[in-house]
Parts: sequence; structure tokens; C-alpha cells
Amino acid sequence: MSDSNPVNQEVEQFNKQKLKKTNTQEKNHLPTKEGSLLQSTPPPHPLPARLPSPTIPTSASVFCATLSLL
Repeated sequence: MSDSNPVNQEVEQFNKQKLKKTNTQEKNHLPTKEGSLLQSTPPPHPLPARLPSPTIPTSASVFCATLSLL
């Protein structure tokens, strides 16, 4: 690139002394070791609701149902 480029000329003429001083504060803090351990531990789940156990026909009830069909 040649030095006749207007952008290059502006960069060379730029005066950094005219810039204002600014104070920056970090807003996105990195997690600590303790914080990452707390986040990696899943919260305890509540106990599942107790569902009624499925009724399985016994051989006696099947036998009685069969007799009633006769």
C-alpha cells in the first residue's frame, strides 16, 4: 500500500494525547472454583409421587373369571 492512502495519513496524524482517560470495570466476572462447584452440583429433586401399584391378576381371580364365563 502506498502512503498516499488518506486513511494512512489520518492514522499518522492522530494525536493520542487528546484522548480522555476512562476507568473501566469488569462486568463479566469469571467464576471462582467454589462458585463453579456450586453450579455443577444439581439441585436435589423432590421424591416422586407415590403411584398406586398396578394390579396384576392372580391365578385365583383369573380362575374365578373363567368360571363365571361358563
